[in-house]
Amino acid sequence: MKKLILLTLCYASLQGFAQSLKLDAGKKLGLTTINEMDMDMGMAGKMKITTQANNTIVLGTADADAYKATSKLTRMKITQEGMGKSETKDTDVAADMDTDEGKELAKDLNVEKEITINKNTGTVKATKPEDKDDNDNPMAGLMGGATSKMTEGFAFMAIPVGKKAGDKWADSTTEAGVKTTKNYQIKSIENGIASVNVATTIKGTFSQETQGMQMEMTLDGTGNGVYTVEAATGIVKKSITNNDINGSMDMMGQSIPLTIKAVVTTTVD
Repeated sequence: MKKLILLTLCYASLQGFAQSLKLDAGKKLGLTTINEMDMDMGMAGKMKITTQANNTIVLGTADADAYKATSKLTRMKITQEGMGKSETKDTDVAADMDTDEGKELAKDLNVEKEITINKNTGTVKATKPEDKDDNDNPMAGLMGGATSKMTEGFAFMAIPVGKKAGDKWADSTTEAGVKTTKNYQIKSIENGIASVNVATTIKGTFSQETQGMQMEMTLDGTGNGVYTVEAATGIVKKSITNNDINGSMDMMGQSIPLTIKAVVTTTVD
């Protein structure tokens, strides 16, 4: 019996992974997401946009399928260059907040919202209907969440039970007509930390209202990233993803070609 217990413990230590996330109630996480994006819209011009979002996540209790948690956006910084101008809006700068753009950003700043974190997938959902549009933005599947307020999902990765270095798995989701597929492969496992390659594809067409006008966006993109994950919990400590997107924006009878190259970096403290 002792030998059996010892072998079981050794096997569990070697594998290092649970089938679901293992999060402690009351634990506070600091999430930083930085998206450096170069956008080419053909004759409409080129733009470089860098966004930084800082969130504080407080983990709560769990039911059979998900953890409850709260999240607050504590800082947003947006730098935009192109079309003959350059400007920065930073919620930490009082002068920036005393503008129309700053007042719009302030609506979401330090507002506590309730979220759920799926134990088996790491997927994050907002529990209130008013947060749903940001949560289900198809672009978030490839752009690291920095195109919307919902960046929390990039703080968690549920690695299937028994996976070891070299193993692969995949998942896919479809939101608003856009399919996102992710292929995972574990590069290494050392001292309880897993390094995971994540290759993403996104393809489809979705509609979105922008400044009172309906816009249809077609996307065909790929992303390649490396995630550093705590094996015991499923918390992503850091990820860096390079994204390439081709597509078009159709609005008011005009079609604008779209090419985006972006580097998305997330860290969790």
